[in-house]
Amino acid sequence: MNKNRFRRVFSKRLGMLVAVAENVVSQGKAAGESAGVSASGSELGVVSSLTTTAALALLVLDPSIGFAQALPTNGQVVAGQAAISQNANTMNINQGSQRAVINWDTFNVGQGNTVQFNQPNAQAQALNRVVTGAPSNIQGTLLANGQVLIQNANGVLFGKGAVVNVGSLLATTKSIDTNQFMAGGPLQLQSTGTNASVVNDGQIQAQGYVTLMGDQARNTGSITTAPGGQVVLAAGDSATVALANGQGIQLTLTNATANALAENSGTINAQNGSVLLTARGKDTLLNTVVNLSGVTRAGTVVADAGTTGDVAVTGKIDASNMSAGGVGGTVVLSGDRVGVFGNATVDVSGDAAGGKVIMGGDSLHQLAGTQAQLMLQDGVTFANYTQVDSGATIKAGSAHGNGGFVETSGHSLDVQGTVTHATYACKVRR
Repeated sequence: MNKNRFRRVFSKRLGMLVAVAENVVSQGKAAGESAGVSASGSELGVVSSLTTTAALALLVLDPSIGFAQALPTNGQVVAGQAAISQNANTMNINQGSQRAVINWDTFNVGQGNTVQFNQPNAQAQALNRVVTGAPSNIQGTLLANGQVLIQNANGVLFGKGAVVNVGSLLATTKSIDTNQFMAGGPLQLQSTGTNASVVNDGQIQAQGYVTLMGDQARNTGSITTAPGGQVVLAAGDSATVALANGQGIQLTLTNATANALAENSGTINAQNGSVLLTARGKDTLLNTVVNLSGVTRAGTVVADAGTTGDVAVTGKIDASNMSAGGVGGTVVLSGDRVGVFGNATVDVSGDAAGGKVIMGGDSLHQLAGTQAQLMLQDGVTFANYTQVDSGATIKAGSAHGNGGFVETSGHSLDVQGTVTHATYACKVRR
């Protein structure tokens, strides 16, 4: 037995996944209940959290939060038409074509400084590629009436003082080919060989979509869209992105990356639109994580960690719709291990009817034909472990109609929390 090999198990006492040596045996479990953890007959005193390894990786990989240069430097228009001008602490990019590509030595915005894109319309796209080794550090204001794409292999940080108000935003550490971008159609976001993150600590507002895609993607600030908007936090080595009609966005991860983490510990409000957090990781020992510890509001919320990753909810997911005649939304938690921990809440309540919560498996095919089905890359993974803590609540009630639907499934299942006003399906597959 290799003493350096580990596996992951749920600790009921800790209410989280922990890494243990592979020769540690589990406590006996009651039917339909996930196993606790024991070593030599006693529970392990492991002080660990689901995202410890990934969080440590982010401390190393995040762009510097120190001083940001006042404004982007040495912009060169390499495709399309755009004119760059600077007046004191403001830089204006006047875009004359529907698409334009600008190469920059740096793309930073210091506190008190502004970069403004003046574009032909809301569907116009400006791709900003950083071609040197410096990460992008945005602490000031970024404005645009159209779509702004920022590509920097060494990372992108929207700092605590950042204010972003755009038509749409895509920030990525993956390379984007100029010719493919100018031709339109789906974009191939390719690995650069550098492991780096995209982080928002500031305030991002968009009319259409906000997409943060890197080896790690994290929101600790606020992201808000107009009604029907889309927010995507994606962690992977490479991806395909389709910007349908210049507004709607579809993203598919095509390769796994080390220390993958997609996390919302801040606030996301897509206003009856959709939110997708997705991650694919090479190293699956506590490194492939979709973590929702903040507040996530949308009509459809999908957390997709693939067949080997973990989904942890310790915050609030709100897909409720209590407006007159409103129907609750859909929440899907899909991964190898799925947990709703502590006092977390998942709310799909509706005025006319409750919505749907799918955790750990879609055995009754409730997602057929829904927006959530389109957002799931490989369907809903039937989880190895699914856990709902005793303090957690899943709400699917209705003020004037039928309650919603809730499914919790897994090979090992431990559901102790409260499920309100819903048709409830619970499936254990050995």
